[in-house]
Amino acid sequence: MEQEVLPVIFSTNTLQCLQAIYEYGAETFSPTIAEKFVAELIQKLDGLSNTYMIHAECRFLPTKSKKYRMFTFVSYLVIYRITIEHIAVLTIIHKSRSIATIRVSRRIKIK
Repeated sequence: MEQEVLPVIFSTNTLQCLQAIYEYGAETFSPTIAEKFVAELIQKLDGLSNTYMIHAECRFLPTKSKKYRMFTFVSYLVIYRITIEHIAVLTIIHKSRSIATIRVSRRIKIK
C-alpha cells in the first residue's frame, strides 16, 4: 500500500524557530555553518511530504489517530501534525526543553 504524497506547510512558530536556530548558529559557529545546518533541516522538513508515516507518534501528544508525529534532527525535536490535506510542521524544539513546552504544540494553529 503506497502512502499519499501531501504538501508540507510550516506554522509561523516553525518559521520563527528556524530563524532563531540560524541566529544562534551564526553567533556561535559561523553564518556559513548556520546556513548549511538550516538548509539541511529545511530539506528534511520538505521530505516529509512522502515520508511522514515513518516517524514515531509523538508520545507527548497521544491521539487515537496518531496524527502528531515527531523526529529528531541533531539536537532538535520536530513536531508535526498529519491532516487529510497536508503535513503541518508545528514547531522545532531543542531536546533539552521541558515536556510542557512540547505539549503546547497541540495548540499551534496553521494560517
